[in-house]
Amino acid sequence: WVMLIFDIPDKCKHNRPILRSALQNLGFQIFQKSVWVSPYDVSEIIEKFAQSQNMEDFVRIFLIEDIIK
Repeated sequence: WVMLIFDIPDKCKHNRPILRSALQNLGFQIFQKSVWVSPYDVSEIIEKFAQSQNMEDFVRIFLIEDIIK
């Protein structure tokens, strides 16, 4: 699993819908408002996307081996 969290400051808020759209297109599902998860390892793709949009400072990507309910 891949978990992505983001905290985009208000001065860059125009990037929020761009990021959310990219996450949806990559198969991510919203877990909380700024926490998204995907069963697919698309971490490299989303990392490159964040860099191309100058959002890499606002995005953190985690690889999750197991989810405990």
